[in-house]
Amino acid sequence: MAGMARLAVIVPLVEGAEDRARTLLAAGPHWAGTSEWAEIVAEVPFIAPLVDLTGVSYESTPGPGDSEGGDLFPPYKRAR
Repeated sequence: MAGMARLAVIVPLVEGAEDRARTLLAAGPHWAGTSEWAEIVAEVPFIAPLVDLTGVSYESTPGPGDSEGGDLFPPYKRAR
């Protein structure tokens, strides 16, 4: 994907229009569906802000149930 540009667009939809929007997106880009989009778009679409994820780590952080060796949940004690 080298050299490919990407753009994320946020399209606020009217309530309950998610399935219709997915159907229109699956049909691919075409201008014939413009009126169909107009029926389900609630507000003016906008470009999503870009986020630089350089240096972001998704490794686990120390905490209960990880490197401290503690329990994630307190031990279950059965009532007598």
